[in-house]
Amino acid sequence: MNDTDPYEEEAAVTREFERELESLLVNAFARGAVVEGTWEISGSVGAVPEWTVEIVKSAGAETEYDPDLIE
Repeated sequence: MNDTDPYEEEAAVTREFERELESLLVNAFARGAVVEGTWEISGSVGAVPEWTVEIVKSAGAETEYDPDLIE
């Protein structure tokens, strides 16, 4: 018998997704990628839905980081 709460499992998976997404964005930004924008993502498997992902920099989130200064 499995005593795992499905809501707890779902919450854990969601937290892991958020950590992975944050890591992806931070690392891409640090390497100089333009992360602000809108992307259409299609799954390669028919059962996977299509997604629209929009990334917008938060107001007041200005940074002094300039990836061009690293080069």
